[in-house]
Amino acid sequence: MIRVVTGLAAVCCGAAVSQTGPQALPDGSLVKGVEGRLSKDGDRWLLGLETQVGQGPTALKEGTAFELLPSGILEALVADAADGPQRRYRLSGQVETYRGRVYLFPTSFVPLASIVTDANGVVASRPHQDPNRPPSAAVAGSADRLAIPEQIQKRLADYQAARQRSWRGRTVPPSRLQVLLDQVGVVVQDQQRTFFVTDGLGQNAMARVFEVLPCATLESMERLQLQAPEPMRFRVGGLLTEYEGRSCVLLHRAVREYAYGNLGR
Repeated sequence: MIRVVTGLAAVCCGAAVSQTGPQALPDGSLVKGVEGRLSKDGDRWLLGLETQVGQGPTALKEGTAFELLPSGILEALVADAADGPQRRYRLSGQVETYRGRVYLFPTSFVPLASIVTDANGVVASRPHQDPNRPPSAAVAGSADRLAIPEQIQKRLADYQAARQRSWRGRTVPPSRLQVLLDQVGVVVQDQQRTFFVTDGLGQNAMARVFEVLPCATLESMERLQLQAPEPMRFRVGGLLTEYEGRSCVLLHRAVREYAYGNLGR
Protein backbone atom coordinates (compact mmCIF):
# COMPACT_ATOMS: atom_id res chain seq x y z
CA MET A 1 0.00 0.00 0.00
CA ILE A 2 1.38 3.39 -1.02
CA ARG A 3 0.82 6.40 1.13
CA VAL A 4 1.59 10.07 0.76
CA VAL A 5 4.69 11.29 2.54
CA THR A 6 3.53 13.14 5.64
CA GLY A 7 6.52 12.76 7.91
CA LEU A 8 10.21 12.21 8.07
CA ALA A 9 10.07 8.42 8.20
CA ALA A 10 13.20 6.74 6.93
CA VAL A 11 13.23 6.23 3.17
CA CYS A 12 16.49 4.53 2.45
CA CYS A 13 18.74 3.73 5.37
CA GLY A 14 22.16 3.93 3.80
CA ALA A 15 25.38 2.98 5.50
CA ALA A 16 26.53 6.05 7.35
CA VAL A 17 30.02 7.24 6.61
CA SER A 18 32.35 8.09 9.45
CA GLN A 19 31.70 11.82 9.06
CA THR A 20 28.20 13.26 8.73
CA GLY A 21 26.38 16.52 9.27
CA PRO A 22 28.48 19.69 8.90
CA GLN A 23 31.68 17.65 8.67
CA ALA A 24 30.52 15.76 5.55
CA LEU A 25 31.29 16.68 1.96
CA PRO A 26 28.89 19.35 0.64
CA ASP A 27 25.88 18.10 -1.27
CA GLY A 28 26.44 18.14 -5.01
CA SER A 29 30.23 17.89 -4.80
CA LEU A 30 31.84 16.19 -7.78
CA VAL A 31 34.54 13.63 -7.05
CA LYS A 32 36.88 12.16 -9.65
CA GLY A 33 39.20 9.21 -9.51
CA VAL A 34 38.12 7.86 -6.11
CA GLU A 35 39.79 4.50 -5.54
CA GLY A 36 38.27 1.85 -3.33
CA ARG A 37 37.12 -1.72 -2.88
CA LEU A 38 33.56 -2.79 -3.65
CA SER A 39 31.61 -4.71 -1.00
CA LYS A 40 28.00 -5.63 -0.28
CA ASP A 41 26.02 -5.12 2.93
CA GLY A 42 22.58 -6.66 2.57
CA ASP A 43 21.06 -5.09 -0.53
CA ARG A 44 23.43 -2.10 -0.44
CA TRP A 45 26.70 -1.71 -2.31
CA LEU A 46 29.54 0.10 -0.60
CA LEU A 47 32.85 1.49 -1.76
CA GLY A 48 35.54 1.36 0.92
CA LEU A 49 37.81 4.31 0.21
CA GLU A 50 41.51 3.58 -0.24
CA THR A 51 42.33 7.24 -0.80
CA GLN A 52 41.22 10.42 0.97
CA VAL A 53 38.39 12.37 -0.68
CA GLY A 54 38.43 16.14 -0.30
CA GLN A 55 40.61 18.44 1.74
CA GLY A 56 40.43 20.06 5.14
CA PRO A 57 37.88 19.30 7.87
CA THR A 58 35.28 18.00 5.39
CA ALA A 59 37.60 15.39 3.88
CA LEU A 60 36.57 11.74 4.00
CA LYS A 61 39.45 9.65 5.30
CA GLU A 62 40.76 6.38 3.96
CA GLY A 63 38.57 3.48 5.11
CA THR A 64 35.32 5.46 4.96
CA ALA A 65 32.45 3.52 3.35
CA PHE A 66 30.51 5.32 0.62
CA GLU A 67 27.10 3.85 -0.18
CA LEU A 68 26.57 3.84 -3.94
CA LEU A 69 23.19 5.00 -5.20
CA PRO A 70 21.33 2.82 -7.73
CA SER A 71 22.15 3.66 -11.35
CA GLY A 72 23.01 2.04 -14.64
CA ILE A 73 26.67 2.55 -13.82
CA LEU A 74 26.27 0.69 -10.52
CA GLU A 75 24.54 -2.18 -12.32
CA ALA A 76 27.47 -2.44 -14.74
CA LEU A 77 29.90 -2.17 -11.82
CA VAL A 78 28.23 -5.01 -9.91
CA ALA A 79 28.19 -7.20 -13.02
CA ASP A 80 31.87 -6.50 -13.62
CA ALA A 81 32.74 -7.46 -10.05
CA ALA A 82 30.88 -10.74 -10.50
CA ASP A 83 32.67 -11.56 -13.77
CA GLY A 84 36.21 -10.81 -12.64
CA PRO A 85 38.35 -11.42 -9.57
CA GLN A 86 39.13 -7.74 -9.05
CA ARG A 87 36.81 -5.71 -6.85
CA ARG A 88 38.92 -2.55 -6.77
CA TYR A 89 37.75 0.36 -8.85
CA ARG A 90 38.38 4.00 -9.60
CA LEU A 91 35.04 5.85 -9.54
CA SER A 92 33.79 9.30 -10.41
CA GLY A 93 30.44 10.65 -9.34
CA GLN A 94 28.39 13.16 -7.42
CA VAL A 95 28.03 13.37 -3.65
CA GLU A 96 24.46 13.36 -2.31
CA THR A 97 23.39 13.95 1.29
CA TYR A 98 20.15 12.82 2.90
CA ARG A 99 19.30 13.08 6.62
CA GLY A 100 22.88 13.24 7.77
CA ARG A 101 24.12 10.45 5.52
CA VAL A 102 26.47 10.75 2.56
CA TYR A 103 26.00 8.84 -0.69
CA LEU A 104 27.81 8.67 -4.00
CA PHE A 105 25.95 8.66 -7.31
CA PRO A 106 28.45 6.96 -9.66
CA THR A 107 28.81 8.25 -13.21
CA SER A 108 31.84 6.25 -14.41
CA PHE A 109 34.26 3.58 -13.23
CA VAL A 110 37.51 1.89 -14.22
CA PRO A 111 38.57 -1.56 -12.91
CA LEU A 112 41.89 -1.67 -11.09
CA ALA A 113 44.32 -4.55 -10.76
CA SER A 114 44.07 -6.61 -7.59
CA ILE A 115 46.50 -5.94 -4.76
CA VAL A 116 48.85 -8.84 -4.03
CA THR A 117 49.16 -9.65 -0.33
CA ASP A 118 51.23 -12.16 1.60
CA ALA A 119 49.97 -14.79 4.08
CA ASN A 120 49.60 -12.15 6.81
CA GLY A 121 47.46 -9.87 4.64
CA VAL A 122 50.29 -7.36 4.17
CA VAL A 123 50.64 -5.82 0.74
CA ALA A 124 53.57 -7.49 -0.95
CA SER A 125 56.28 -5.00 -1.82
CA ARG A 126 58.06 -5.12 -5.13
CA PRO A 127 61.85 -5.33 -5.11
CA HIS A 128 63.46 -1.96 -5.69
CA GLN A 129 66.04 -1.69 -8.41
CA ASP A 130 69.26 0.15 -7.66
CA PRO A 131 69.18 3.30 -9.82
CA ASN A 132 73.01 3.24 -9.95
CA ARG A 133 73.12 -0.17 -11.59
CA PRO A 134 72.94 -0.51 -15.38
CA PRO A 135 69.88 -2.13 -16.98
CA SER A 136 69.71 -5.89 -17.13
CA ALA A 137 71.39 -7.67 -19.96
CA ALA A 138 68.08 -8.70 -21.43
CA VAL A 139 67.05 -5.08 -21.83
CA ALA A 140 70.45 -3.64 -22.66
CA GLY A 141 71.15 -6.25 -25.29
CA SER A 142 67.70 -6.34 -26.80
CA ALA A 143 67.71 -6.43 -30.57
CA ASP A 144 64.71 -4.11 -30.74
CA ARG A 145 65.21 -1.14 -28.42
CA LEU A 146 61.82 0.30 -29.49
CA ALA A 147 59.86 -2.79 -28.42
CA ILE A 148 57.10 -2.23 -25.85
CA PRO A 149 58.24 -3.42 -22.42
CA GLU A 150 56.55 -6.56 -21.11
CA GLN A 151 55.03 -4.68 -18.15
CA ILE A 152 53.38 -2.14 -20.47
CA GLN A 153 52.12 -4.91 -22.76
CA LYS A 154 50.45 -6.61 -19.78
CA ARG A 155 48.73 -3.37 -18.76
CA LEU A 156 47.51 -2.82 -22.31
CA ALA A 157 46.14 -6.36 -22.42
CA ASP A 158 44.28 -5.84 -19.13
CA TYR A 159 42.91 -2.55 -20.43
CA GLN A 160 41.64 -4.12 -23.65
CA ALA A 161 40.09 -7.01 -21.70
CA ALA A 162 38.25 -4.56 -19.46
CA ARG A 163 36.92 -2.63 -22.47
CA GLN A 164 35.78 -5.73 -24.31
CA ARG A 165 34.23 -7.47 -21.31
CA SER A 166 30.47 -7.84 -21.61
CA TRP A 167 28.15 -7.67 -18.61
CA ARG A 168 25.39 -10.28 -18.41
CA GLY A 169 25.81 -11.23 -22.03
CA ARG A 170 25.55 -7.71 -23.42
CA THR A 171 27.74 -4.66 -23.71
CA VAL A 172 26.86 -1.95 -21.22
CA PRO A 173 26.76 1.55 -22.74
CA PRO A 174 29.04 4.16 -21.14
CA SER A 175 26.09 6.16 -19.83
CA ARG A 176 22.41 5.51 -19.18
CA LEU A 177 21.54 8.93 -17.84
CA GLN A 178 18.66 10.95 -19.21
CA VAL A 179 17.36 14.36 -18.22
CA LEU A 180 13.95 14.84 -16.58
CA LEU A 181 12.59 18.37 -17.07
CA ASP A 182 9.47 20.17 -15.81
CA GLN A 183 7.53 17.15 -14.63
CA VAL A 184 4.67 17.83 -12.21
CA GLY A 185 3.62 15.26 -9.65
CA VAL A 186 3.47 14.18 -6.03
CA VAL A 187 5.79 12.28 -3.74
CA VAL A 188 4.49 8.99 -2.35
CA GLN A 189 6.10 6.40 -0.17
CA ASP A 190 5.81 2.73 0.61
CA GLN A 191 7.50 1.01 3.54
CA GLN A 192 11.06 1.32 2.25
CA ARG A 193 11.19 3.44 -0.90
CA THR A 194 9.97 6.84 -2.09
CA PHE A 195 8.40 7.49 -5.50
CA PHE A 196 7.55 10.46 -7.67
CA VAL A 197 4.23 10.01 -9.53
CA THR A 198 3.56 12.41 -12.37
CA ASP A 199 0.28 14.30 -12.67
CA GLY A 200 -1.29 14.93 -16.08
CA LEU A 201 -2.88 18.18 -14.83
CA GLY A 202 -6.24 17.25 -16.36
CA GLN A 203 -4.78 16.03 -19.64
CA ASN A 204 -5.24 12.52 -20.97
CA ALA A 205 -1.72 11.45 -20.00
CA MET A 206 -0.74 8.22 -18.27
CA ALA A 207 1.02 8.70 -14.94
CA ARG A 208 4.69 7.78 -14.76
CA VAL A 209 6.32 6.46 -11.60
CA PHE A 210 9.98 6.96 -10.67
CA GLU A 211 11.82 5.79 -7.61
CA VAL A 212 13.40 8.83 -5.93
CA LEU A 213 17.01 8.39 -4.84
CA PRO A 214 18.15 9.87 -1.50
CA CYS A 215 19.24 13.49 -1.96
CA ALA A 216 18.97 16.91 -0.33
CA THR A 217 16.19 17.93 -2.73
CA LEU A 218 14.01 15.04 -1.56
CA GLU A 219 14.65 15.99 2.06
CA SER A 220 13.51 19.57 1.37
CA MET A 221 10.34 18.31 -0.33
CA GLU A 222 9.50 16.12 2.66
CA ARG A 223 10.06 19.04 5.02
CA LEU A 224 7.74 21.23 2.96
CA GLN A 225 5.08 18.52 2.84
CA LEU A 226 4.88 18.65 6.63
CA GLN A 227 3.29 22.09 6.34
CA ALA A 228 0.15 20.85 4.58
CA PRO A 229 -2.26 17.99 5.32
CA GLU A 230 -2.97 17.28 1.63
CA PRO A 231 -0.43 16.08 -0.95
CA MET A 232 1.65 18.83 -2.50
CA ARG A 233 2.43 18.92 -6.20
CA PHE A 234 5.96 19.75 -7.27
CA ARG A 235 7.55 20.63 -10.59
CA VAL A 236 10.86 18.78 -10.63
CA GLY A 237 13.96 18.28 -12.72
CA GLY A 238 16.76 15.78 -12.42
CA LEU A 239 18.53 12.78 -13.89
CA LEU A 240 16.84 9.54 -14.91
CA THR A 241 18.58 6.19 -14.71
CA GLU A 242 17.72 2.52 -14.51
CA TYR A 243 18.84 -0.11 -12.03
CA GLU A 244 17.75 -3.74 -12.26
CA GLY A 245 14.67 -2.76 -14.27
CA ARG A 246 13.65 0.05 -11.90
CA SER A 247 13.28 3.61 -13.19
CA CYS A 248 15.03 5.95 -10.76
CA VAL A 249 15.38 9.72 -10.60
CA LEU A 250 17.99 11.84 -8.86
CA LEU A 251 16.27 15.17 -8.23
CA HIS A 252 18.25 18.37 -8.67
CA ARG A 253 15.41 20.88 -8.50
CA ALA A 254 11.89 20.94 -7.07
CA VAL A 255 9.43 23.87 -6.95
CA ARG A 256 5.96 23.71 -5.47
CA GLU A 257 3.32 23.86 -8.19
CA TYR A 258 0.50 26.37 -7.62
CA ALA A 259 -2.85 26.18 -9.40
CA TYR A 260 -6.52 26.92 -8.79
CA GLY A 261 -7.35 25.75 -5.31
CA ASN A 262 -4.03 26.34 -3.57
CA LEU A 263 -3.05 29.88 -4.57
CA GLY A 264 -3.64 31.21 -1.06
CA ARG A 265 -1.42 28.60 0.64
